[in-house]
Formats: sequence, structure tokens, C-alpha cells
Amino acid sequence: MNISHMRANELNIDIESTAFLITNGDLIQAIAEEVDLETVTNHELREIFSIVRKQLIRMNWTETVRHAVDHLPFGLNQTGIAWEGRYPCSECPDAMIDNNRCYHEGECKAWEIFEARL
Repeated sequence: MNISHMRANELNIDIESTAFLITNGDLIQAIAEEVDLETVTNHELREIFSIVRKQLIRMNWTETVRHAVDHLPFGLNQTGIAWEGRYPCSECPDAMIDNNRCYHEGECKAWEIFEARL
């Protein structure tokens, strides 16, 4: 068992379960938000559907993971403290406190959790 499987097991993540799934209904709904389904012809809609589906199939999901990890919110290491209802900013390595407020509050996951629990 490798480290990724062990960590997934610790979090009760079933490594055999599908992580991402989109139905044709989800896809047509997303297309409907971009085009007017009342005016587009069946031929046009079929082509749009086909083009979008091909793009999704070609999607480089590992690059999406890399981008998401590179843009993680501040305060992730403090979320356990926030879930316990304790002030997460005291020992946070990301903290930039000025006038009793952290510069990162609006982008901080720990602060979001802490504030919601107040």
C-alpha cells in the first residue's frame, strides 16, 4: 500500500469510487447557460454538445489538480483549530495581523470556518 492509499484510507476516502462525474443532463444544462436553447437548432445543439464533450474528454485533470493546489486558500493548517471553535489566527504562519485583523481574512479557510461557527 503506497502513501497516497494510506492517507486516503485515514480520511475514509474510497480510492475505487468515482471522484468526478458529469451526466449528459449536467452538460446540456451547462450549455443552456451559454446558449439560448429556444433559438439554437437541433443541428447546432448537437454540434455544440459534441464539441464540448470532446473538450471535456481531452481535459487534463492532473493540470487542474496542480492549479487547484497551487491556489489553495490561506489558513488550511489552522482549520482544525477553527472547527474546534478556537481563534485560528494566533499561531498561524500565514497571519498578517494589523489592528486586530488579519490581512488574509477574506481569503482564509480557517477564518471562514471560525466566523461561521460564531
